[in-house]
Amino acid sequence: MLNLFILVIIQQFEKYYLPKDNMIVTFKRDLASFMRVWKSETQERYRCQKIKEKQLPKFFRELGNDGDKTGSLGFGKDDYEPAELKKQMLKMAIKSVNGYVYFNELLYRCMRRKYGNMKINKKMQIFELLTQYRIYLMTLEKLRDGHMQVSNDDIKHALVKKENGVNPFLTVMNFRITFRAWSKAARRRI
Repeated sequence: MLNLFILVIIQQFEKYYLPKDNMIVTFKRDLASFMRVWKSETQERYRCQKIKEKQLPKFFRELGNDGDKTGSLGFGKDDYEPAELKKQMLKMAIKSVNGYVYFNELLYRCMRRKYGNMKINKKMQIFELLTQYRIYLMTLEKLRDGHMQVSNDDIKHALVKKENGVNPFLTVMNFRITFRAWSKAARRRI
């Protein structure tokens, strides 16, 4: 009888006191949206494991179509100019490995951008570093298929170094420099 009473109380609480758009429902919707876009962008070429750095702006644009500026994981075309999109991607500190971003890393960075914007204490910082360490180990496992051993110093260096982050500004700059050099060389030959 007590269980029945508790069940009725819980049902009433869920029905009247929890908002329809609570955090859990929003998280599930964001996860489903991320998975749908990830699958559409990576299934054919990379078997849903990784995405090229160059494809991230397109990925975030498509992800941004699933809501408004504050409600989506991505960056909608109407809400963000290309420069602002690149700036937001830079703030996310997405880590790439050999020009590719793996699923776990991108999902973590997207969810952290939306749900993790807060000051964190030392305990949470340690948890954050531990999470990044685990994500990096999963990436290494996919990258090396479990054949290669890596030392703790190698892992520390990979997590701390800045040059393995996605920087769309540098990508555009390198593209322009390369194009100008090629154009100059082509003009000399003519």
